[in-house]
Amino acid sequence: MRQIVYVAGPYTAPTREGIQANIDKAEAIGKMLLLQGDTPLIPHRITGHWDADPRFSGMTARDWMNDVCLPLLDRCDAIIMCPGWINSPGSLQEHQHAVVTGKLIMYFEDDMPALTP
Repeated sequence: MRQIVYVAGPYTAPTREGIQANIDKAEAIGKMLLLQGDTPLIPHRITGHWDADPRFSGMTARDWMNDVCLPLLDRCDAIIMCPGWINSPGSLQEHQHAVVTGKLIMYFEDDMPALTP
């Protein structure tokens, strides 16, 4: 049975190109999840670059987490932590939320041939 898997990893970067690279990495892992039979939910892709939209200029990182990311994570069965998550404040929050809410937590590293819990 398919599970919905939240893809967590770094988003913020010093440049728009760096942010796009982080979005692309999360998307690549999401595609791997889909090929393995799960349904990925990739917040990077859902709201990518919205932080550059002046209509959202008043939103803080905390707002994004509380108003967008964690409500999406709550609707998922599991979370996968992408490379670099340990150095990402947002990913650390998502990981902690997954621990507290009892989600299945998977970890993906660049050299892993397959996803492992």
